[in-house]
Amino acid sequence: MEVAQVSADEIEVVIFASVTPDRHLPSGAAVLLGELGIPQALAFDLRAACSGFLFGLTTADALLQSLGKRTALVVGAESLSRIINWKDRNTCVLFGDGAGAVILRAENDSEGAVAPKTILASSLGTDGSSQSLIRQTGAAFPPHTCPYGAEVALQHTNPYVEMEGREVFRFGVNAMVRSIEEVLEASGKTVADIAYFIPHQSNRRMIDAVGAKIGMLDPERIALNLDRIGNTSAASIPIALDEAVRTSKISRGDLVLLTAVGSGMTFGSVLLRW
Repeated sequence: MEVAQVSADEIEVVIFASVTPDRHLPSGAAVLLGELGIPQALAFDLRAACSGFLFGLTTADALLQSLGKRTALVVGAESLSRIINWKDRNTCVLFGDGAGAVILRAENDSEGAVAPKTILASSLGTDGSSQSLIRQTGAAFPPHTCPYGAEVALQHTNPYVEMEGREVFRFGVNAMVRSIEEVLEASGKTVADIAYFIPHQSNRRMIDAVGAKIGMLDPERIALNLDRIGNTSAASIPIALDEAVRTSKISRGDLVLLTAVGSGMTFGSVLLRW
């Protein structure tokens, strides 16, 4: 808000992307309104795991257009350390906690004409047939209130994230590459037009594989911070975006390509003009 020079009473839409909110009720978005002093807004949580920020960004863009609103706050925040089994080396070495946010604003230019769109194209989806690849099998209800019965709840008491690493890698690379190709085709752009590529910080091998498949090979044009902060799920892309802006790797007018894959399995890509 400080960087964008936006005050609390200007924000009309708040989308909070997270799979690790502090509580079920009220929503994290509603809590943010109170903490930030936003008097009233259309505010809600969105759960799409590591793709959550991209889902939130495109949803906010659509709401600004359809409702005639001007300013949206999109947040990705996770406390994954709460749901990690520190004895499971398949997961505990990968994940981290973090948060990132952007202000999305519908602007008019000095002559009153509508400014160029920030989001040029997006491609998002969820493959429910692959939902077991990244999962938390713990029951969402106390045993005595579980709608499937207490016996079922007690059979699924593991609160930790579990992941099928090889299958996630295979699915993730293919899904991200496919969504990137769809975004580039829809926008009429090529990889050569992209100033900076921000993939979800899942793991280095996956990022390298996606870059190789789409022809993005220059490491100076690819965001990488997982060696310092790990996979922060919905916070991953906004953190990397902020770092790129603050280190002048992205300038006003640059085309920036975002892509992610997460539990669900959710996936998608967004092409934006900074």
